[in-house]
Amino acid sequence: MFKGLSHVNNDRSVPKEQPRLSIEARVGASEGKAMAEIQFKLWIEENEKVLFGGGRLKLLKAVIDQGSLAGAARELSMSYRAAWGRLRASEKRLGFPLVERSEGGRREVQLTPQGLKMVKQFEAFEKQAQEFANKAQKSWSKLVNDLRGGKV
Repeated sequence: MFKGLSHVNNDRSVPKEQPRLSIEARVGASEGKAMAEIQFKLWIEENEKVLFGGGRLKLLKAVIDQGSLAGAARELSMSYRAAWGRLRASEKRLGFPLVERSEGGRREVQLTPQGLKMVKQFEAFEKQAQEFANKAQKSWSKLVNDLRGGKV
């Protein structure tokens, strides 16, 4: 359970038709922990609809691992219909396919070159955001420690 500040970066100065990188950050104390932690979610949206985010990333990585959308859905404990719907929604919004049938059979799929690029780029965004969150965590912890009179 998080308590404290919650902020969503929904910079509306970016025109709706252009993709926008959104970060939801929370600073709060987790139960059983003495110091607050910075948490974040990262996603990309266009026209106020999600193009790509952590859920799509997990789905595509599960497709890589399982070789099929049905297997990916099982791995993620979601229905095939839900997995298919999210994948198709992203493909429609992006304007290109993320997966394609593989040579192995009718039900086997693999990521398209575009899908692989999306996975790699989003992982890079997540890494950059995590590095920023780690730096912010150190600054936050120091500030709180100093304001508490040097007591942890």
